[in-house]
Amino acid sequence: NEYLRDLLFEHMDTENAALAFALLTGNSGWMDGDVLQNFRYGGVAHIFAVSGMNFAIVYAALLFVCKRLRVRARFYVSAIAALLIFYAGVCGFAPSAVRALVMCIVLMLMDAGGFAYDWVSSVSAAFLVVLIVHPHYLFSVGFSLSVAAAAGIIVLGRPIARLFTRLRLPRSASSALGVALSAQTAVFPI
Repeated sequence: NEYLRDLLFEHMDTENAALAFALLTGNSGWMDGDVLQNFRYGGVAHIFAVSGMNFAIVYAALLFVCKRLRVRARFYVSAIAALLIFYAGVCGFAPSAVRALVMCIVLMLMDAGGFAYDWVSSVSAAFLVVLIVHPHYLFSVGFSLSVAAAAGIIVLGRPIARLFTRLRLPRSASSALGVALSAQTAVFPI
C-alpha cells in the first residue's frame, strides 16, 4: 500500500496521485477535503470503495493471461488467488474488498472444478466467511452496503432489466438500468 502510494505521488501531481490512489485502494485520506466533498455532494463518492468490479477486472485480466499462456487450472487458481489476496491487502482488507475477494475465489474454484456458479450461494458464502473472520463487520455500514448491493444485483438485476426490455429500451440500457436500480433498491433501507 505504501509502495503504491509513494510510486503514484512520485510520478504524478499531488491531486491526480491522490485520486488514483483512492480509486485503486479505496483510501481517500490523501485527497483534498474540498475535492472529496465535491464527490460526496455529487453522490459519486462510492467510486472510491473497492468492490466487486475492481476484483472482476483484476481477475479477468489475470485469467486471460493464464489461459493465453495455457497455464493449467491447478496452477493458475493458486497464483490468481494469491494475487487477489495481495490486492485485498493493498486495499487494507476493507469489508467490501474481502467480500469481493471471497466471491471471486468461489467463482474461480467453481469454474476450475467444472461446476455451475451460483451467485446467491457465493454472496452468502462471502457474508459468512467475512463474519467468521471479522464478526464486528456485522455492524459495519460499508460491509452491509457491499453485501446488500451485491445481493440486490444478483436477485433483482435480471428481472428489472427484463422489465426495461419489455418497455422497448435497448438491451444495454436495460441491463445498466437493471443493475443500478437493483443495487439502489437493496441498499436503500441501510
